[in-house]
Amino acid sequence: MQEDEVNRDAGMEIAYIRSHKSGSNIQCTWWYKQGDCRNGRKLLPGKPKTRNRGYLFAMRELLKSFRKRMENVYYDEQTPMLIVKTDASYVEEGINTYRFSWRRAGWTNKRQKKIANSIFWRSVDHELDLLNDMGIEINVERHSLPFKFS
Repeated sequence: MQEDEVNRDAGMEIAYIRSHKSGSNIQCTWWYKQGDCRNGRKLLPGKPKTRNRGYLFAMRELLKSFRKRMENVYYDEQTPMLIVKTDASYVEEGINTYRFSWRRAGWTNKRQKKIANSIFWRSVDHELDLLNDMGIEINVERHSLPFKFS
């Protein structure tokens, strides 16, 4: 995979998330570029161990670490932006399309049933709100190329 060029002077960064099965575990990864100290990898805690939960866990960890870093950075004039690329339509559509209606409906679907992974969705939503309150824009995009964390 060729890394995207990032214009940090304009306050824009690109990060990637991935979830994949590793034996009986789910490996969750988030990264910016090869060798970046902000890159991370963790095993999905708890059960059930599904790739969708892994994607949400990776998204939450990425957003949390980005927020903590931005709390210690002074930025002026340019609104910082984080573009998150993922190969999971589950995450991209959930964040960009469904999360606002799920939140209004108390994290239930149209049939009034609790949505899958609602605890993870709530924590991702909370991190997105905190970043939004800081004036940081988060864009989540679908990226069809397979990711390799190295």
